Amino acid sequence: MPVSIARSTLRRETRRYVAALLSVTFAGLLMLVQLALLQGLFASVTVPLDRSSAPLWLGFPNLTSVDVSRPLTVHAPSLALIHPDVEQVEPYALTGGDLRRLDGVAMFAAVHVIDTAPNAMAFSRLLTGAQRALLDEPGALLIDRADLDKVGGSVGMQVEINGKKAHIAGVLPGGLRGVGGLTVLASWSTARRFDPSLRRDEAHFWLLRLRPGADVQAVARSVGEPGPKPRWQTYFADEFSKTSQIYWLLETGLGVGAAFGVLLALVVGVVITSQTLSAAIQASIKEFAAMRAIGVSTQALSKVVLELSFWIGGLSVVLTAVAAAGVLTLARSVDVAMVLSPEAVIGTGALILVITAVSGLLAIKPLFKADPAGLLR
Repeated sequence: MPVSIARSTLRRETRRYVAALLSVTFAGLLMLVQLALLQGLFASVTVPLDRSSAPLWLGFPNLTSVDVSRPLTVHAPSLALIHPDVEQVEPYALTGGDLRRLDGVAMFAAVHVIDTAPNAMAFSRLLTGAQRALLDEPGALLIDRADLDKVGGSVGMQVEINGKKAHIAGVLPGGLRGVGGLTVLASWSTARRFDPSLRRDEAHFWLLRLRPGADVQAVARSVGEPGPKPRWQTYFADEFSKTSQIYWLLETGLGVGAAFGVLLALVVGVVITSQTLSAAIQASIKEFAAMRAIGVSTQALSKVVLELSFWIGGLSVVLTAVAAAGVLTLARSVDVAMVLSPEAVIGTGALILVITAVSGLLAIKPLFKADPAGLLR
C-alpha cells in the first residue's frame, strides 16, 4: 500500500508541525469567539422575536428593527381577528423608564409588556407557565439572573420605575439580558402604571398564531392593510429578526464598532495562520528540494504540500470546534451572551482550509523558481 508523503512528513516532523497546528487552532478560535460575541450582542436585541412562538407580527410599516416601533391604530388587528386561519391575536409593546433601587441608584429599564394568559405567545420559548403567572401580581417584574445584582440581588426587592412602586417577582435563568441598562418583563396592567400612555388596543405589535396547516404567506398578504400608504404591515418573525440584527450591525455606532473588532480578529487570525504554516513548511524546504532534485514534478510536489496543508487545516478545524464549544459553555455559565450559528462555524472552517492551502503553496514558491541543488547546500 503506498504511503502518503504528507502523512509521513507529519509523523516524522510531529514536533515541528504541532506548533503550527496549535497556532492555527488558536487563530480559528479567535475568529469564532469574536463572531459568537457579535452574534450574541445583536441576538439580545431580537429576543422578543426569537423567544416568541408567533410566526407573524403586525407592526408599523417599514420598520428597520423590532425595538423602534410605535403604537398602531386600533384598526390594525381587525383583518387578523376575522381571518379564518388566524387562531389567536395578542398585543405586545416595548416601553421604558427610570428604574431606581431603594438606595436611590438609578438606571434605565426597557420594559417588555406582554400578555399573562397561559397560552400567550410573547416569550413563550423563555417563560414557563408559573413564571408568566407571577406577572399577574400588581407591580410584578421578571428579570434576567445576570441583572439581579443591579437591582439589589434578591427576589422580592422593591424598586421604582418612573416613580411608581414595583418589585422583582421572579428571575429568569438567562436569555433576557439586553444591550445596556436593564430588561424586564411586565404585564399590561403593571406597565400602565409606569407609562399611562400605553393602551392595549394600540399596541406596538400584534402577534398572530395560525391554525395548523395554514399558508403563512397567504395569511400575511390578507391581514396587512392594502393600499400605497398602509398604516400597518405584516412581518415574518424570522426575517424581521435578521433585518433587526443587520440594522444594529450597519446603522448603529455599537454595531460598527463591534464589527470592526471582529474584522480585526479575522485579519489577525488570517495572518497567524498564514505565517505559522508558512514557517513550518519553509523549515522542510530541504526535504522538498531533495524531491525536486530526484525528479519529482512541481505538480506532484504541490499536491504533497496541499495534502499536508489540508491535514493541518482539518485537524485545526476539529480542535477549534471543540475549543469553541468549551468557550461557549463557559460563557453561558457566567451569563455572557454568545451565539454561534452553523454558518459561522462552517465559514470559519472553510476559511482556515483555504488559508492553509494558499499559505502552503506560497511557502514553497521559491522552490519552483530556484535551483533545487542550491537549496540543498
